[in-house]
Amino acid sequence: MHAHRNYGTGVGKTAERLGEARPLASVADDEVGEALESLWGTAAVNTWNARRSSVLSWLGWCGERGYEGPAVPAWVRRMTQPDSDTLARSKVAVDRLIARREVPLREKALWRMLYEGTVTLAEWRGMIFMLILLGRGRVG
Repeated sequence: MHAHRNYGTGVGKTAERLGEARPLASVADDEVGEALESLWGTAAVNTWNARRSSVLSWLGWCGERGYEGPAVPAWVRRMTQPDSDTLARSKVAVDRLIARREVPLREKALWRMLYEGTVTLAEWRGMIFMLILLGRGRVG
């Protein structure tokens, strides 16, 4: 669901910026780069990479099907994450954590969902809040 929405956002907003009625073959590579830069040049690293990737993928899909069109220019590079002191847990470490009997089911679900990329931490918190409200009879 998120990938579909992200893809639609990246391609859709870029197309709007370039002119949706405009033939794809009339768009220059640099125009694609400038549109990406103006839309998401100051966005978070993950947002930039997701939007850039969606446009790159879509233009590749068009090219594979014989449509003439631009490419994402080489100067529009994928950004790297800034260094972080927080180390990512490996799949083995997450599997070990989930296998432990003393770890509550809620924690096991959290680790699995976060590791698999199913939900963000904010979405997880929202689900927990909703479950707490449901348990108290405030939602229904």
